[in-house]
Amino acid sequence: MRRGSINKKLTGEQIQCIWNKRHLWGAQRSAIMVKELSGFYIKVSQVFATKPDLLPKQYVDSLKFVFEDCRETQYRKVQKLLKYQLGITLQTTFTEFTKRPIASATIAQVHLAQLRESNEKVAVKIQHPGSSDLMLSDIKNMLHVSIFMDTVGFKPPFDHTGILREYAQQVPKEFDFIRENDMLNSIGNYISRVDCNIEIPRSQPCLCSRKVLTMGFIVGDRCDTIFAAAEPILDQQEISSEFCRSLFSSYGYQLFGIGIFHSDPHPGNVFLTKSGACALLDFGQMKVLRDETQLLFARMIIALKGDSAECVKLMKQIGLKLDKTTTDIEMIIAYLLFDTRMDIREAKISPLSSELPQELRVVSLSEIDSDIFMIIRIVSMFRGILTSQGVDVHARSIWYSFALAVLYRNGEYYFHSSHVDLSQKANVLREQMKDLSKWMRSHDLPHNRDALLPFAMAGIFTTSELRRVILSEKTCNLPAIFRNFSESDMERCLLVVGNM
Repeated sequence: MRRGSINKKLTGEQIQCIWNKRHLWGAQRSAIMVKELSGFYIKVSQVFATKPDLLPKQYVDSLKFVFEDCRETQYRKVQKLLKYQLGITLQTTFTEFTKRPIASATIAQVHLAQLRESNEKVAVKIQHPGSSDLMLSDIKNMLHVSIFMDTVGFKPPFDHTGILREYAQQVPKEFDFIRENDMLNSIGNYISRVDCNIEIPRSQPCLCSRKVLTMGFIVGDRCDTIFAAAEPILDQQEISSEFCRSLFSSYGYQLFGIGIFHSDPHPGNVFLTKSGACALLDFGQMKVLRDETQLLFARMIIALKGDSAECVKLMKQIGLKLDKTTTDIEMIIAYLLFDTRMDIREAKISPLSSELPQELRVVSLSEIDSDIFMIIRIVSMFRGILTSQGVDVHARSIWYSFALAVLYRNGEYYFHSSHVDLSQKANVLREQMKDLSKWMRSHDLPHNRDALLPFAMAGIFTTSELRRVILSEKTCNLPAIFRNFSESDMERCLLVVGNM
């Protein structure tokens, strides 16, 4: 190389071009390595493949295979597994059954089929033989290395051992398709009943076993492909925002309503259906929250909604230990970990970027409570979805009424405003709920806390808000709102409110 070319100053565009080539080189080799390692390495890569806000685009694109294009189990093995697990043959049970899976991930692959008796299109999820042993062996080995690193004093700026221990608790449950079937039929059906904007496949219990799960087939597209189409969709920003609001709303019911949530919302499990609804697939990785954690997280959302410094104290109570930080930095971190707002500068800077402020670069997350890690995980994935779609939807605003309902359910609603900077707002809502209760009682309708809790979860605190819902297009949500009313009481209430 000539000396003159060494000293030549490159333009920003030329520098970026060099980086793009290096990133592509590294991304392609990373993808090859992940494919060869498979197991838990693919599981972890599913998070990175959702993170254009963390990694260069080349890495995110190269890792997208982890959602549905992993190693396949041979067709003859699939036939044997179905016969052994269910005691059936393809010919007697199905009129159609794809030889190649329509999707294959780290734990299982999915075949499209049609039932002979009903002609219903179904998805048949079949566990890869040996995948459980490989996955659990990977986690065990990683955990041994992580504990050794702790012992010798080599500590990354996050609680890697705590995170791996949580994975060691949760991942084995994904291999039990009987549990997934139960979750699909209970939690999934509950979500689809209370929120008409969410679709959940229904299982076929007679065609399910510990390693086979048969469920209804939902027609749609992965959320990362439909919004990244070559041809822009009309009103794409509006559609993307509404899609994310529907997704976050479904998690409001999960996190704050039943305390059990889908903890793996990567694009391979989140679809936009042909009807425009948000579909949630794969109920294998379901996290059950402790009551204490649910209550603390509800307080956190209320504090974040009011931009209250109370969230700094709550992070400690919830099980996070931050080192080398200040109160202002901890406020920012609270938004980054527990909310999806993209309107702050730090939300748009990758932790790997040279532009990351030094005060954030030195922060260490030295302890993460196992019960809260999966919440941080889903929020991180939501941020990746928002970044890829170029929209800004704040989860704390959507989850606020759900969080208030948790406090209301735990008897805290009436005093919570004394220690959070939301006293005026909380007092207003408290008085509105009292007035709604009095109105219900005056019309001889159910008016106790249990009866009105679903109203609070739906953000309904006044008769005018109830009337607005009744007159809107979302009347399919009414049975969920009135689920603690008898059918006759519900009809009478709707009649009275409708005539107001």
